[in-house]
Amino acid sequence: MKIKKLWVSKYKNIDNQLFLFEDSPLITLLVGQNGLGKSNLLEVITCIMRELDLANHEEQLTTKTDKFFFDFEIIYTSNDNEVEIIARDQSLNIYVKEPDCEKLEISFSLFKKNKGYFPENIIAYYSGENKRIKELFEVHKEKRENALKRKATSSEAPILGKLFYVEENYGQILFLVLWIIKELADYKIYVDQLFAEFSGIERESLVQVTLCNPIFYTYGKQKGVEDLETNGYTYETIWNLNGEVEQLVKILYNNQMGKAAPTMYRDSEEITEKKIDEFIILDKLNFDELAISLLEYFGSVLKIFDVLEAAYRIGIIYKIGSSLNKNGASIQHDFSELSEGEQQLLTIMGLLLITGKSNTLYLLDEPDTHLNPQWQRDYTYLLKKFDIQNANSQIIVSTHSPLIVQSAEEADLFLFKKQGNSVVIDKNLHKIHNWRIDQVLQSEYFNLPNARPKYLDEFMFKRLEIIEKREVTEEDKVELKKYENAFNVLPTGETLTDIKTLIAINKITDRFEI
Repeated sequence: MKIKKLWVSKYKNIDNQLFLFEDSPLITLLVGQNGLGKSNLLEVITCIMRELDLANHEEQLTTKTDKFFFDFEIIYTSNDNEVEIIARDQSLNIYVKEPDCEKLEISFSLFKKNKGYFPENIIAYYSGENKRIKELFEVHKEKRENALKRKATSSEAPILGKLFYVEENYGQILFLVLWIIKELADYKIYVDQLFAEFSGIERESLVQVTLCNPIFYTYGKQKGVEDLETNGYTYETIWNLNGEVEQLVKILYNNQMGKAAPTMYRDSEEITEKKIDEFIILDKLNFDELAISLLEYFGSVLKIFDVLEAAYRIGIIYKIGSSLNKNGASIQHDFSELSEGEQQLLTIMGLLLITGKSNTLYLLDEPDTHLNPQWQRDYTYLLKKFDIQNANSQIIVSTHSPLIVQSAEEADLFLFKKQGNSVVIDKNLHKIHNWRIDQVLQSEYFNLPNARPKYLDEFMFKRLEIIEKREVTEEDKVELKKYENAFNVLPTGETLTDIKTLIAINKITDRFEI
């Protein structure tokens, strides 16, 4: 999915704003000071797509009684179809232009029936805890959880529940999927880079999965680990599971049995409030064979992630443990003990790699907060690299990183600015091609008065004042000497001689109108 145009009547501090997106870029950056509405735009997009997905009748989108309702117009592409939706004054009009066809107005019911008119997934990520955005995904989360608790299957629901919010602890599930697929031809080069270059994780590392019973299992009424042992470790069924989640457990269990029987036990003395007391430790998994078995049954890497996430959501994945060989040292820990930056990069790039072949819209709110400067500088290149089929995707990123803005040569860019009492969104092309980072910091994107320490602000203002008046007076020389004595050595380009040189250059350019 790619958004081409969005108009919003009124949502928080976004007031009668039109957003025009470029046709080709994969990445759109939202830049501006805190509190100017970058996250609000992500909320607007989520609200629109959320209501379009949840609504069963047109009237649900044309009444101001809904707390999420606001007038909007949106044009986006999905599966080569251009879709235009106009919701104004409690009326709804939908237009669709399919490839090589004329633009036609269609009914809401026809829009809902044709899956090609809507993205496969809207995926949101926030670094930390953004309750506002997370709440917009709650209905989809609850629908998915209720379906899973009833039948422990994800086959009846859309993959990842259509709208999917990446929970803070989902990095370990993504890590497990990456570890499973690391030898697959389509993914090997990407996973190798993520593990070796960005986190130092070596192939000799060991990963194990511990399963536990779900809360809907009742000991003595359904089969558990004691029945598996009695049955000679032959898998039939366990914990009242069925559907795809049970098939996942079966594939994991049989893979372990290819090397050794798993450790299984029931600890009745440590029953928790959630009645979790049965465990299966899978510590001898053959991940190469596991990848093949899972792909044969589930058909795609995205579906493998979907089912693993479903299993995690209903509580049967108790722990993903690891003994990592990291930069030549053996370290006993799990994913959560990697650095915050390593976790963040693995999570986002792994998410793109796993889901990037689908028709997906990504909403990433400050996904760079824990990244070191080098990774921030490389970030837009990595987004493009790891979204391996980006013609079907759009990645909208809110950021405060000047290094990301500096490197965003091919990105679409919206600048959120304060103008009086209003917020304006500037979409003019602000070229920063080949700029240094100090120039980016002092540009209108970040608006720093200078790139020096704050205690030099007064001097920098004085310097600019002298240059602009095109001469150095005796009073100026005394003033500059005072600063030089106060700060010891002035930085290159800001001594009295340098300032005189700049003034001379300015006079020459004025004379010849250069």
